[in-house]
This record gives sequence, C-alpha cells and structure tokens, in this order.
Amino acid sequence: MMGEAFSIRKQLFCGADDSIEAMTQRLGAGKGHLTALVRLSYLAPDIVRALLEGRQPIQLTPTRLLKLSKDLPHDWREQRRFLGFVDRPSPTGDRTAL
Repeated sequence: MMGEAFSIRKQLFCGADDSIEAMTQRLGAGKGHLTALVRLSYLAPDIVRALLEGRQPIQLTPTRLLKLSKDLPHDWREQRRFLGFVDRPSPTGDRTAL
C-alpha cells in the first residue's frame, strides 16, 4: 500500500493528469481512495519504514490506516501518537518512535 501511495503522489505531481478526478478516471479508482493514498505518502519516514517491515501496531490494518488518513496530523510526532506508535527512549536519551 505504501508503494502505491508514493506512486500515486508521483503521478499526480508529474502532471500525468490534469486533476485527481482525471487520475481517478484513468486508473478506475475512487477519488477518496486516491486522496487517502496521497495523504499516506506524507507519513513520517520511520512510520513508513515500520509499515513496510510489518512492525505497525496490530490494530493498524491497511483498511484502518486508509480510514484514519483523513484526520492524519501533519506533525510527525503527532502522527506517531495518532496511529498508535509508542515513543521509547533512544540510546542517546532522546525519545524516538518505534
């Protein structure tokens, strides 16, 4: 799903289509689904890595992640809290996610 999210964002910004509506017609996908994928392409890098490695919280299914994307905070720290990733101390004493 994350690969698809980045692919959709790249297609949207490279100008392959005039609008997201045109993209939905070309791809045969719903506007809401494509919009959710674009939002997911702005997740914090460590969250993306965790999702790709299957290290997300058990309750964070792909369906749930897509539903939550409409309320996704812009701040990466807030994203971690919102999606259920727990902060834990790093070896340097800072707090880090995952």
